Amino acid sequence: MFEAISAEAIADEALSQVRQMAIQKDLELTLKVEPVDLHVLADPGKLKQMLGNLLSNAVKFTPSNGHVSLVIRLQEDRVLFDVCIVLCISCLCICFFLMIRRPPRSTLDRSSAASDVYKRQG
Repeated sequence: MFEAISAEAIADEALSQVRQMAIQKDLELTLKVEPVDLHVLADPGKLKQMLGNLLSNAVKFTPSNGHVSLVIRLQEDRVLFDVCIVLCISCLCICFFLMIRRPPRSTLDRSSAASDVYKRQG
């Protein structure tokens, strides 16, 4: 079931799934959300699973002493979840992303399977 969820909260949950593995490899994990009050209308379990899979692969394939970042940002009618691997030795950055597209406002129906993105008002 879709519900309005904080992008930062769901990202924190996904990061907690890989934190121990990152500590063992001496990796730096970072999270940046722009704007900070970004919310997504989505299935929280599925979104956490997808982010967890991307982050798990990033941690798994990043060499020791590297850096994995998760950047969540609003881009026009989409929310981008960028998972980036920064290889400290060569300053190479490799990014993977998950994009959620917002449907046209006229077609938005909370009972449908569409995702919506919005900034919390208030």
